[in-house]
Amino acid sequence: MWQKGMYMLAGMVMGPAVGSVVKSVARPVTREAIKFGMIASDKVHEIAQEVREDLEDLTAEARAHLEEERGRAPRPAPRTKPRPAKKES
Repeated sequence: MWQKGMYMLAGMVMGPAVGSVVKSVARPVTREAIKFGMIASDKVHEIAQEVREDLEDLTAEARAHLEEERGRAPRPAPRTKPRPAKKES
């Protein structure tokens, strides 16, 4: 029984000291992890912006190419039958 009391007393005495050591180690590690996340996020945004610009360029090129092809393609024949008149209600 007295051993449990000694452990509790030791825990009460050493707890704040151990807590401050853990805190002094954990804080810089946590700060570095947050910095790494921020740097990674910035890089991902940069890459995403480059990909977006490339896709916009490709889309513009495809649109221009399509319009060029449409300009050369034969137009559909005009309708020979007139469209039926709409009935008024």
